Amino acid sequence: MSCAPSGGGSGGGEQGRWPEAASASATVEGVAYTLEVEAWRSFQPVVGDAGDPMLAVVRLSSAQPIAADLALTRVRVQRGGESWVGMLREESPRMANATTVEFMLRDGPRWAAGDSIQVMVELVRGGSPAAVLGVQTTIARVS
Repeated sequence: MSCAPSGGGSGGGEQGRWPEAASASATVEGVAYTLEVEAWRSFQPVVGDAGDPMLAVVRLSSAQPIAADLALTRVRVQRGGESWVGMLREESPRMANATTVEFMLRDGPRWAAGDSIQVMVELVRGGSPAAVLGVQTTIARVS
């Protein structure tokens, strides 16, 4: 994972494969999905003055149960001309017939709370990229 101006990014050329913009919803194999993101940085006294790296919960929702082989894997966070590319993890067991699944971004960039960011995620079905979804949000501050 890295933080670099546009055109940079993590290894493997991942940075160059992202579209300029993406919608918060997409339809894959006849099923509609919607993306929601909550991003924040913690400035609790125990972490010192610098604060923790950005964290985010990324929720994928659908009116129908989300297939077991569907996941969000890569994430791109953009602020102006800077981009950060990383991986998402599904940290809680997925319930059978779940219509909402949460993924976690940890150790994100140390951009300022209050900054507006664009978050794009890659939706993968059966191991193959199926869509890119994106939303605009603001980094919250937890103190």
